[in-house]
Amino acid sequence: MAEFPAESVTLLYWSCLCPIRIEANSKGIYRIDLLIEKGADEKEKEVDEQIEALECSPDIKINLKSCVNWLAKYFEGDFSFLNKKETFPVLDRSHEGQFASKVWKCLERIHPGQTISYGEVATLTGSEGAARAVGQVMKNNKLSLILPCHRVIRSDGSLGHYSSGGTTIKQWLLQHESNH
Repeated sequence: MAEFPAESVTLLYWSCLCPIRIEANSKGIYRIDLLIEKGADEKEKEVDEQIEALECSPDIKINLKSCVNWLAKYFEGDFSFLNKKETFPVLDRSHEGQFASKVWKCLERIHPGQTISYGEVATLTGSEGAARAVGQVMKNNKLSLILPCHRVIRSDGSLGHYSSGGTTIKQWLLQHESNH
């Protein structure tokens, strides 16, 4: 078996919204960051060439390709694939606690373009009254878009915060999902 120097690797993917940094290790994709401050003006890089150049295991490369494919389909507005096991990248969620896991399971059921309030998520997880705790889980989301914290809004219908780029980005994502 070949030895690979990198336990974790980073890949930059250019979406129509902004560059996206994807970080992966042998357990799966563990971080996705929207790099809003860089903008989407740069020409899209050949992501397949980037992946092939990485010094990492073939499993990590396969998972990165799966993640890039997922993101590409998302930005194309093809949401038919979102929660299908065969197209979903393997995620390393070992950093999350039991409550966060319940929150993410709840959000898997919220379809693109739909929203749910922090309080409703808390109730669905069996923790009625824990809306602020749900907000903390959203704030600490390391897997933007794939774990769709942008679909969680305030009970009064306002957007609330979005730690992956602010309310303008949250609004853009929800509008993008509603238009397709």
